Amino acid sequence: MGSFKISPRFDFGRGFARLSKNLRSFLVTLSDAFDESTGHSHGAVGHGAPIVGGGLAAVPSLFETPTDTVVQDHDTGGITTLLAANGAGGGDRLVLVQAKCTEAFVSTSWEIDVGSPSNADGLFDDIFAGAAALAVGETVFGVYQLPEEELLGATETSMVGDTAGKIEYRIIAITLNATAGNIEALAVDTAELAAGAVTQAKIDGAVLMVPYVDVQLNAAAVNGLLGANQELVPTPGVGFAVIPVQIHAFLDHGGTDFVQVNNTDHLALKYNASTELFEFGSEAQCTAFLEAGVDAALFDSLDITGFVPEENKAIDLDNNGAAEYTTGNGTLSIRVYYITVPMVAFS
Repeated sequence: MGSFKISPRFDFGRGFARLSKNLRSFLVTLSDAFDESTGHSHGAVGHGAPIVGGGLAAVPSLFETPTDTVVQDHDTGGITTLLAANGAGGGDRLVLVQAKCTEAFVSTSWEIDVGSPSNADGLFDDIFAGAAALAVGETVFGVYQLPEEELLGATETSMVGDTAGKIEYRIIAITLNATAGNIEALAVDTAELAAGAVTQAKIDGAVLMVPYVDVQLNAAAVNGLLGANQELVPTPGVGFAVIPVQIHAFLDHGGTDFVQVNNTDHLALKYNASTELFEFGSEAQCTAFLEAGVDAALFDSLDITGFVPEENKAIDLDNNGAAEYTTGNGTLSIRVYYITVPMVAFS
């Protein structure tokens, strides 16, 4: 991957904001940003000439990693390390590099390559080559995928002996987490799929999530339960039956008890216009709940062993006594947990 020529139509703010998703989208974005040269690009910008102005910010807003700045002086020879190598497992890095002339060079014939040990001119091949006179402020940009455990370096060969000149490099390094090593480590294999498969044993050992319905009755509805049962669980449809398994009630006491004329005037669940299913608590518990004088709660479970369900019947709340309750002025909140079962052949 070499350097690129910047298109005059490119908007840096919009372009670089799009490169965060993944490497592919990043490279697509860069293709919008730069007109790629063929072969090893010399890094010149805009029809073979460097540009003046623009650059990578010292504190970039789009990246977590701060910009590294390294200055290469004239007559250094050998390799100047621009970005140190990372350790094993650190992953490849994508580096955005700006090379800017900050002190004019005397020589007009130079060779400076920028890359890594495995590809010495992978980023810039003969940076600024062909410029008759390199002026202060002139800049080139490039992007390079820096292999894991390799440094980014600038190698100077033919400028040795020059008397002036400096190049400032600004580098933003983005770690590419999706390396071959950790993709393989995180891959889902056949054994993991088998281990994670849904089996009957896992279902049997899981917590059963039972659906429920909530109904709130005002004082008039509670006082009129004997003559007008209140629906709690609606009909499930032809071919199915609903079975209540638990019931929870909360009485928001309005200041006056729901007085039972007889102790046998009991709250009960029943199939609509049909069979009584069970009484809610014992007679004493029901009386204490309705005539507590304060807010109260009561919970009960149905023993469904040997229960005979009825197809497509709603579940109602009933007063199974001989007389309506009197005087109560609170509200009664009911939650019924239930299961739905088929009433046709199944396998």
